[in-house]
Amino acid sequence: MEGRILQIGIIAAAVISVVVVAYFALGIGSSVPADEGSAPEIRELSGQIPVGLLAPITGTLSDIGEGYLAITKLAEADVNEYLETQGHPWAINLIIEDTKSQPDITLERTMDLYERGTRVIVGPVASANVNAIKNYADANGMLVVSCCSSASAVAVPDDNVYRLTTVDTHYIGIQAEAARGHGMDTLIHVYRGDVWGDGITAALQDGFSERGGTVSNWIRYNPDTANFTEVVRHLDGMVQEAVKTNERDRVGVVLSGYGENIEIIREAASYEILDDVTWFGTTTVIGDSRITDDPVAGPFADSVGLYSIALSVPDSPKYRQVEAAMTERLGYPPESFLYAAYDVVWIVALTMLDAQSTDADDLKASIEDVVEGYQGVIGEIRFDDAGDLADADYEVWSISEGQWRLSGQYTQSGGYVVLDDSGT
Repeated sequence: MEGRILQIGIIAAAVISVVVVAYFALGIGSSVPADEGSAPEIRELSGQIPVGLLAPITGTLSDIGEGYLAITKLAEADVNEYLETQGHPWAINLIIEDTKSQPDITLERTMDLYERGTRVIVGPVASANVNAIKNYADANGMLVVSCCSSASAVAVPDDNVYRLTTVDTHYIGIQAEAARGHGMDTLIHVYRGDVWGDGITAALQDGFSERGGTVSNWIRYNPDTANFTEVVRHLDGMVQEAVKTNERDRVGVVLSGYGENIEIIREAASYEILDDVTWFGTTTVIGDSRITDDPVAGPFADSVGLYSIALSVPDSPKYRQVEAAMTERLGYPPESFLYAAYDVVWIVALTMLDAQSTDADDLKASIEDVVEGYQGVIGEIRFDDAGDLADADYEVWSISEGQWRLSGQYTQSGGYVVLDDSGT
């Protein structure tokens, strides 16, 4: 993955304190570690505490697997250093399992972790994989905390799943706002046929129509598709129809895929009309240098923009510290949405510390109090009723002159703003 590009422009935010959260006898409540004398007596947790790490090392999400593993392992090391410094006689031990980016494999790995005594899961990344293990986790007392899953179908109050991203109905509304901001009246959606893609489609239809636009058609492809000739041929026909009643510069294509994005873009480059309309993407495409570096996909993406939305990471000392450490480890900074994975590991560990337990019910009773006093790399964290990130700011990235560039931003206070070529 050498050469992947991170979204380096960060929406300015108030500088927050360096964030390692201390445990006090009365709960989590400080933005810096307590000194050794303030640490409580440990009565239950001891030794190596296993925490399952479900990672897409191979498969359609493998392009982010390296960064995901690196940032969670960094968090593990930082957590364990903190626990040792505070005199706690235990440490977390991330048990890495490859999901192969497949729901059925993810469930198998989860069941295996349970049989080996693991009750806490970090991940998975993809909504389809979280959905695959949700019922098993609920039934067997396992806590699941994902950095990046966003499908609204997984958003169920009082279950055992927590997620550090907003649900699709929220962030796709921002994507719809971005499409309208770039002059789109009509969108055609090409998407991966799973719980994630289905959720995006429903949210996009609602969000775009609420803003006066129309999702005129969509193409749902099988996640196991290897050849996208027919998919793109259908897309070409749909765009041909759309431009009969709309100006070309007001017709857009939304692509919601994983590692297959580049295959679809390569295929689209052979159709003349498909580079005459504007394209939009999702978080999963941002920073993918395979696209910008490809002799076919790169020029096509440059001509259509590929405007894609991602969670904005506020500038802070903690962010800069983690970014520097990750760049040293990988040779490049990670994608912005992966910074939440660092916070996931910390929140899991601090919640176990607060609850003195790995039991899901005990952890659920503590986790909201923990995050209330926690300042993470992604900033302040507040859960909604379903245990998902309640709100966030976003960035829109696009490809221009062969590079990923910040082209828009959305803040809770200021709404959506289209930026100029300088990112201002």
